Amino acid sequence: MTNSEAVRNLRNTRTLRARVAPVVEFEADRGPRSVVRPLVTGLVAASLSLGVAVGVVTAASASASKQDQTSSMVDRNAPDTSSAKPIDKTLSAEQQAIEARLNKPAAQDQGALKAFEQRGTTVNRNSVRAQLSAELNNTTNSSRSVELGETNADVTSAQAAAQQKQLQQLMDADVAKVKKEAGRIKQEKVKAAALLKSSGGSTTGPVDLSILTSSGGGSLPLKAGTFHMGAGFGATGSWARYHTGQDFVAACGTPVYAASTGVVGTSVGGWAGYSLVLNHANGTSTLYAHLSRHAVAQGQVVKAGQLIGYVGNTGRSFGCHLHFEYYPAGTTPGDVYSTGNPLAFLRAIGVGI
Repeated sequence: MTNSEAVRNLRNTRTLRARVAPVVEFEADRGPRSVVRPLVTGLVAASLSLGVAVGVVTAASASASKQDQTSSMVDRNAPDTSSAKPIDKTLSAEQQAIEARLNKPAAQDQGALKAFEQRGTTVNRNSVRAQLSAELNNTTNSSRSVELGETNADVTSAQAAAQQKQLQQLMDADVAKVKKEAGRIKQEKVKAAALLKSSGGSTTGPVDLSILTSSGGGSLPLKAGTFHMGAGFGATGSWARYHTGQDFVAACGTPVYAASTGVVGTSVGGWAGYSLVLNHANGTSTLYAHLSRHAVAQGQVVKAGQLIGYVGNTGRSFGCHLHFEYYPAGTTPGDVYSTGNPLAFLRAIGVGI
């Protein structure tokens, strides 16, 4: 509705009011007060209100139509500033370098949880809880392994100490028995020296000439090639205090030979198991321990290189081998802590190893 149309409507309303007024006044002059005047007045007011409302609606509709026509004529080449645009996420070279440094894993982060290793990752609570539980289990297991290792080491050390103590007690008991027989053993050695002097070293058994030294004064306890050297004299380890002889490691049943001419003495027994003692003319003695069996009898005269027994694993032994000991003059065979170096003895009688 245009302005001119609104003005025209207003004029028509005034004209209608001028026409109705005389009628109202006429009705008023006819006598007593009539009910027509209030009725006509209400009708006129309602008509005026309706006309104004229709005018307003018409004007609003016309304005909206005009605005739509204006919108359709907008220049589409001009930039549209009324609509939203996406943010440009392209990073500059400097920003890209910063992002690269931030995303690069540090050396100290090698043990980090995988859920936190990448930026922008949506972390799920359950996945984080699972990884935390796994890390906790790994840490607990590692700590437990360390504790078990330490406990095992302590137990092993305690067992070794207990075994060492037990061996020492057993060895001391065996030595005490030997010392009780020291007087008798001394007399036995004197008789052996006299026997060797009177017999001229005669023997009832065969002598293996291949095992004798060139001088004929001594022999290896085992043939070369049938053994390898084991624990030496003075070594420390699984023995009560220290190793009191020289071990020749060989298979059980390997022949054992007399290192020097002598008389078979009393067996030591105890820690030495099946053993054999040879008393020599110069007051020295040699002991052959852990044998499987003997090849000679007590009181028998034997020469160097003669078969006297076989390698075994008897007594306090840890595998088949010959334990060979040397006792200087004036000592008692079986008193282990009075022994000398057996290899030095062998070298002294012309036997090289």
